[in-house]
Amino acid sequence: MPQHQLFINGRAEDSAGSRRIDVINPATGELLSTVPDGDAPDVDRAVAAARASFEKKSWRGMDPSKRERILWNIGELLLKYRTELATIITEESGKTLRESAGADVMPAADCFRYYGGWVRKIYGETIPVDGPYFNYTLR
Repeated sequence: MPQHQLFINGRAEDSAGSRRIDVINPATGELLSTVPDGDAPDVDRAVAAARASFEKKSWRGMDPSKRERILWNIGELLLKYRTELATIITEESGKTLRESAGADVMPAADCFRYYGGWVRKIYGETIPVDGPYFNYTLR
């Protein structure tokens, strides 16, 4: 049976505590896996990692076309693996495969593609363009 770790700062990490939560298939009662029951120190590490990422500006400083591509590609990956993802959702929630694929995976993919498309459309007086350039509109 797989035992999973916390995902903090882009990598799997052990929890500060030793408590775990069982993930049970509600249809069969089968134990699918266990996951860490994160403690306050785990939350603190996750928040610190998120803050450090924010301060580095690696996302905010990225060219808009690259951010757009990343978000769009996440949506495409969700669609590519929708059967596997729907199966996982079904096993852990008890939903039907049809419901998991149609009500969970597809809307998630749509969301990433939708916001990927907005990356270069949300702006005030400036137009986001690739490179170290400043573009603006004239009224």
